[in-house]
Amino acid sequence: MIFFNFFYKIYLSGKKYRDELILSSILFFLFIVAINTKSGWLYILISIFLSIFIISFIYPRFKIKDLVIRRFLPLDAFEDDEITVKLLFESNKNIFPFIIYESSPFGDEEFLFFVPPLKNKEKFFVNYKLKLKKRGIYNFSCAKLECSLLGLFSYLHKISIPSTLIVFPKGPDIHHLSVYSSFISLGYNKAFSIPGESFDFLGIKEHQGQESLRHIHWPYTAKRGELMVKEFIRQSSRHITFYLDNYYQSEVGEGNETTLEYMIKGMVGLGKFAIKRGIPLECFIQDGADILHFKRLKMYQFLKILAGINSNGEFNFNEFLEKNADKIRSSSQLIIFLTYPVINQEALLFLKNKKILLKVILFKAYTFADSKLKIYQEEKYKKLVLNLEDLGIPVKTFSKGEDLKKCLTAIISNY
Repeated sequence: MIFFNFFYKIYLSGKKYRDELILSSILFFLFIVAINTKSGWLYILISIFLSIFIISFIYPRFKIKDLVIRRFLPLDAFEDDEITVKLLFESNKNIFPFIIYESSPFGDEEFLFFVPPLKNKEKFFVNYKLKLKKRGIYNFSCAKLECSLLGLFSYLHKISIPSTLIVFPKGPDIHHLSVYSSFISLGYNKAFSIPGESFDFLGIKEHQGQESLRHIHWPYTAKRGELMVKEFIRQSSRHITFYLDNYYQSEVGEGNETTLEYMIKGMVGLGKFAIKRGIPLECFIQDGADILHFKRLKMYQFLKILAGINSNGEFNFNEFLEKNADKIRSSSQLIIFLTYPVINQEALLFLKNKKILLKVILFKAYTFADSKLKIYQEEKYKKLVLNLEDLGIPVKTFSKGEDLKKCLTAIISNY
């Protein structure tokens, strides 16, 4: 029955079990001859072949359970970074040499290492460099182990080593914008020239009599010969809310050059700008049929959310507004990252009536892929831009190849 199983396996797997079949056939042949001839030397040959079979085929399968493999890597990093992944091999008993295969979670690389024979409790390390090509949450699953004792019966075994790596997205750094122009539009109602109400330094002015003496600028006072005081900008209570268009039909492009990836980079740039200045930040993200509403976001939480976003939303922006317009905080600022070139104007007017300050960054999908309908699609985007401007809603368009940093600068500047 054992031999029939070998034939069946070779039928299913091609040449994978060729060595087993050949050795088993020789053993079977020698056993039949030995019984018929009663030759002692044949029994010796059978013993030798059985020993080879046990050592090279059965022994690795039995010993592999003594092997422990651990993977060490950072919990998180940013896209385009290079990290070091370390593998530790340890065995409770002496173990044979083997080859280990480790696949990249991005699916484009495989790393191969030779591990020498390990003695009891001996540790052996290997490591490799991994380039993080795209943001996301990646799960390392199995490593593949291959051994071939005596040059026979190559044995391939998968070992589960679960590990998770969060790759944060990167975005343009826009912290260099002037305090006054950027604060007017992003998260602040206006600039308040009230000395003593300190939040961010604005400049120096003459003492008017009502200012606190605590804020006198003594070096400048000595230079000018009159009292000079520091001016500050005071934060208002305006919240910022992001909406990301991750509708499943909206993403266009390939790899890192898609509308979704650029929208996420834009959110990173504006989100970091807001969080670093203490501006309350919220965002709406779709996850299938669910609308996730995140409030009071901190930097790590914000980046982790963006790392895990996919284009799996079931609602376009109009459908989102129908179900969630009442959830958007009154007197807040809503920045819309949009690809789908159709917006319900009545819904926008409803938001404006709630004293919500609207801004739209429109990512032109047709520039991210070769489209035969480019002229038709371009007209749809132009029409949407004109409609938004007629409603007094600031809008900035972005095409593939443009400078995203300039686009973000324009949307948050006072224009």
